[in-house]
Amino acid sequence: ARYYEDHIYTYTGEILIAVNPFKRIKNLYEAKIMNQYLNSSSPTATEKDKKLPPHAYGVAHRAYQSMLDHAGRNQSILVSGESGAGKTE
Repeated sequence: ARYYEDHIYTYTGEILIAVNPFKRIKNLYEAKIMNQYLNSSSPTATEKDKKLPPHAYGVAHRAYQSMLDHAGRNQSILVSGESGAGKTE
């Protein structure tokens, strides 16, 4: 049901799973959406801000915050998918 409503992201634990929709999804990567995830960890964030749906922006934001919190330690992000699946986008 989520897929047919253009909700292509879901979490399994800390892992973000993305399903290729084989079409463009309007507004999925616009600046407004990105800013919601950037603001989700601010001191003034509301409970609604903290409970945003799964998205690549959420993973990117948490990874960046972790990098800052653990500066000087080795870190990595694993991106997996089939050839041509859009991993570099």
